[in-house]
Amino acid sequence: MIKSKFTYWAALPLLLLVILTASFTVLGYLLFFMPNDGTITIGIYAMLTFVTFFFALVAFWITVEFRKKLIVVQVDSYSISIRSFYGLGAEQKFDGRQLDGYTTTLLPVLYGTTYEFLYVIKDGKQVFAMSAFYHHNYRELKKALSGKLKFIGDNTFEMAKEIKDTFQ
Repeated sequence: MIKSKFTYWAALPLLLLVILTASFTVLGYLLFFMPNDGTITIGIYAMLTFVTFFFALVAFWITVEFRKKLIVVQVDSYSISIRSFYGLGAEQKFDGRQLDGYTTTLLPVLYGTTYEFLYVIKDGKQVFAMSAFYHHNYRELKKALSGKLKFIGDNTFEMAKEIKDTFQ
């Protein structure tokens, strides 16, 4: 049996969510509980609308990361189980025969570095994703999964596809 282990980078989305929530709370407090002496203008309300929209967008993205990529994967001789939200979510178990297989994609990041993502597919849809960025023992997990699942092929990174997968 092999169980995934997170890298230090896996804490980044959680840290970002805490910072954004604290910042948004302070901004909300300042705008709504400050005495209004007539100096609050339409520009401040426009800024608040923009900040609220930005916060909602980032919170949505982080939630998707928690649900789809920050998962605990456990592979044993009989099944593959996953738990989303850093392992706090409900457990889903799969028999290798239930799944179509897996694909891999290289995700380019800063300074020419790339991280490999592994997507497990069931009925033509992505079930979960693992990455070398978030999982310390990614290579071991990939080796364990490759013994159970069929390799469907490599994909090229496409931002439009990533965005589409985010909303599924």
